[in-house]
Amino acid sequence: MALINPTDSLHPQVIRVLLVEDDRIDYLAFVRFIKQGDLPYDYALAQSLAEAKAILASQSFDIAILDYLLGDGTSLELFDILKSQNCPFIIATGTGDEETAARLMNEGAYDYLIKDPDLKYLKILPATVSKVLARKQSEEQIRILNHAMQSAKDSIYITDLEGKLLYINDSLKQICNLDGKDLIGLPIEILGQPHLQPCVSDPCMGKNCAIESEISMRRLNGSLFPALLSESFIQDGEKRIRVGLIRDITDRKAAEVALAQAKEEAELANRAKSEFLANMSHEIRTPMNGVLGMTQLLAMTELTEEQQDLLQTIQFSNESLLTLINDILDFSKIEAGMLELEEQSFVLEDNLKSVCNLLNAQAQSKEIKLSYQISTEVPQILMGDNSRLRQILLNLVGNAIKFTQQGSVTITVKSRVISDDVEQKKCELLLAIADTGIGIERDRLAKLFQPFTQADASISRKYGGTGLGLAICKRLVEIMEGKIWVESLGNIGGNPPLNWIPPRSFNSKKGSVFYFTVLMKESEKLPPDSPYLNAKLAIATAEKSSLQILVAEDNPVNQKLAIFMFKKLGCNVDIANNGVEVLDKLNHKVYDVIFMDMQMPEMDGIEATQRIRLNCDPQPWIIAMTAHAVGEARETCLQAGMNDYISKPIRIEELTTVLLRAK
Repeated sequence: MALINPTDSLHPQVIRVLLVEDDRIDYLAFVRFIKQGDLPYDYALAQSLAEAKAILASQSFDIAILDYLLGDGTSLELFDILKSQNCPFIIATGTGDEETAARLMNEGAYDYLIKDPDLKYLKILPATVSKVLARKQSEEQIRILNHAMQSAKDSIYITDLEGKLLYINDSLKQICNLDGKDLIGLPIEILGQPHLQPCVSDPCMGKNCAIESEISMRRLNGSLFPALLSESFIQDGEKRIRVGLIRDITDRKAAEVALAQAKEEAELANRAKSEFLANMSHEIRTPMNGVLGMTQLLAMTELTEEQQDLLQTIQFSNESLLTLINDILDFSKIEAGMLELEEQSFVLEDNLKSVCNLLNAQAQSKEIKLSYQISTEVPQILMGDNSRLRQILLNLVGNAIKFTQQGSVTITVKSRVISDDVEQKKCELLLAIADTGIGIERDRLAKLFQPFTQADASISRKYGGTGLGLAICKRLVEIMEGKIWVESLGNIGGNPPLNWIPPRSFNSKKGSVFYFTVLMKESEKLPPDSPYLNAKLAIATAEKSSLQILVAEDNPVNQKLAIFMFKKLGCNVDIANNGVEVLDKLNHKVYDVIFMDMQMPEMDGIEATQRIRLNCDPQPWIIAMTAHAVGEARETCLQAGMNDYISKPIRIEELTTVLLRAK
């Protein structure tokens, strides 16, 4: 055996060649031709069958060139070895042996060379080698592609436009119960699938295109399953072919059904939740309407200074309770980011005073000193949502008092200018609520602002509460472009600003300090008067009205309240307990204005309004008067044909406003 390595054998595209040749002249000519032609061949030489077998036992080659007749036999004995190593081979025979070469091609040779005395066959050797290797590479690619297509879970077929099968993989054969059968050349109808038929015409009109559709495929047992059919129509030389891929989408369809069912269940649950919240709103706000309305009427009577102070506390308590109810009922709206802030001017100190006045009784019962401090740089009048700011303070200060046994609770306010724009001067308020209470352990701070949780389950039992307050505060602060955090027992929870510097008392072993920031606009516009003062003014300037008014309300307290309020405004009203009574009264009397409650027994306000709009002449002005605080109550009323909307609890100045619009 002789192994010869040319100088360029390290070339990255070197071809490993096995030359089996027993004629010394021929193999020396081969070596000389390789060197002179600078061909990238790294070759081994075997001069007998035994030597060739020994080389193949330890080495692999890209191609073999075999002389047919050797001293110890024919190279036919090497064919199986080379095939097992996936090595293509070329047969070299003498002149006149063309018939033998053709027979050897049938045995597996890729090509042949006819050796001539002048050795001219060597000139075509490189081209022949390149052609064989290219064929080998194509065959390998086809083999890999065929293996991939046969192994694919998807079903694959190829036909011409007439539907003659050119290829079909095992997956499709198995579905059609045609395993092991040669179907090439047969019509596609043999598959027995109703949706796989010959093309009547070329759907792509000679262009390459792809078409997708959902079809039904028939299994062995006759049952059908959903499938996605993707067909590509392409040009293969002069022939148009159709390549189809069928994917079982049973799982996807089941997932879609499950998703649709889950969506429907979620919508039902959401609708049930909305209906529950609407009903709760109605049930809670209806008695609140009576409490708030009666306190308004009471405030318009002659009272002593002490009675006025007590009544004012009741009024502030009503307002706070109403705010709490609204926040709890609208928590889903807060979570969805749909809560809208009001923007009106207010005096910050009035806000702090009202918070302290409301909570002062609780603080005094525990001998806790409740106070507030406002830095001189804080603007006196601000533009923003006063009620939401007050809600945050009520929650944080209320918690501070709840968890403090003795000592003090202090509210401090600082501010810094954010924008000096003359038309829109903004400032950031920093409010801190410090207490001398029990504090919060470090491992409890992480979940402090999560909804429906508290620092400790035992807190719920000892101190009460829903665990929702701080979560609402967090959402409101974020809506007002601020941050909220807490410092307690030397630890920090929440989300302090990057520029926040802990105070000197940071490592205090007692109490907590809740901080929050909000953005507000500075304002020079004085805040509007108290609604109770506006109510007094509305009544003081009221004149006898000629309007014929009907109030549809099923709650006896609210009926009584409506009679008193309209009487103060100089109006006489009739009462209907439900929608049926409204329609009956309209048959006997013409009314200019109807105040219509939405939720009533026998017939609700929506149905009553729709019937009035269809059958009544002349048409009255209908104002929705509802305790629904959630959902799209206003839009529902207007779509039903109502002209205006007023929400319970009803304020007398709002009543005056809608009456003026009715006129």
